[in-house]
Amino acid sequence: MLSAMARVSRLVLAKNVLSSEFQRCSASSGLPALIREECLDLLAQIAEKTARITERTKKLSILATQSDQARQLQTMPGVGPLTAIAVEAFGPDMAQFKTGRDFAAWLGLVPMSERELNGVKVLP
Repeated sequence: MLSAMARVSRLVLAKNVLSSEFQRCSASSGLPALIREECLDLLAQIAEKTARITERTKKLSILATQSDQARQLQTMPGVGPLTAIAVEAFGPDMAQFKTGRDFAAWLGLVPMSERELNGVKVLP
């Protein structure tokens, strides 16, 4: 319950800051009130989504520290907690890859070798 209350208070604070900044900038612009109101609503939605993304990112980062496979994946350059959790959740068993390059090809980071194409030669 405290987390929900903290989230609401952060949203209210973010909305107030954004609202006052937007009103300060838009008051002199001559925008119609309806347009300003719509923009304030959009800013509030952005603030809410940002807060939710931040909260979920923190939870996933904690989850990544609790998983052996995710910790191992994070030792690779460029692989952070979110990527490691995504690979663990959606990727196949790592034992099926003979080399790191095979795994990189599965991810689409490097071209597939002829061996990976099962003898089917792909023309450029």
